[in-house]
Amino acid sequence: MGDLEEWLSKPAVRLSAVRDTAFGVVAVCELLIITWPTAPRVLTWLTGQSAEWWGAVGNWVGAVATTAAVVAALWIARRDGRVRVAERADRDKAQARLLVSVMANRGDFVTVKVENHSQAPLFDITLTNVEPALAWRYGPSTVQSPRQGILKAGEHFQRNIELLNGSGEPQRVPGGDYSFTFEFVDSAGLRWSRRDNDEPRRVLPVTTG
Repeated sequence: MGDLEEWLSKPAVRLSAVRDTAFGVVAVCELLIITWPTAPRVLTWLTGQSAEWWGAVGNWVGAVATTAAVVAALWIARRDGRVRVAERADRDKAQARLLVSVMANRGDFVTVKVENHSQAPLFDITLTNVEPALAWRYGPSTVQSPRQGILKAGEHFQRNIELLNGSGEPQRVPGGDYSFTFEFVDSAGLRWSRRDNDEPRRVLPVTTG
């Protein structure tokens, strides 16, 4: 397939180019229709100008072109900077997206299972929120650690969570879905927060002035 055939095979590109060309032709035609009656007088006036006048016009046009080039370069640099920042943020999230949590059991308590689907370990994994719940705590066994110090690639762990009523007493888990938010550190040392399997969010260190 030739270059022209390949170009024509892309409807979006073809329609956009045809549309822009048509608008350009219409604009030029409208400009000629509006200015045509004054064209002879304008040409006569221009041919009567001195070399110094034309030199000044050249300098003015050059200054405008230089300014336009600088503005365009700054706009391109700013756009490319935003693209690079977005690409880096997306790469940073690659491992964090592979921490997966699922609700594994529901009864007197709810069990959440956390899996590491990445090829590197995750660290300091801590449950920070359960929704919807007035209050919650680890249980019913008191031997469970609030955090998982390390979760190797391909491994998983579970935590039992007791939901508490307004009086702080355990209640049987009612029907419905529950969401779990975990904070953890990836293998690059970046801390993240992830609610269920939503997009991870960076957790930045708190600085005190």
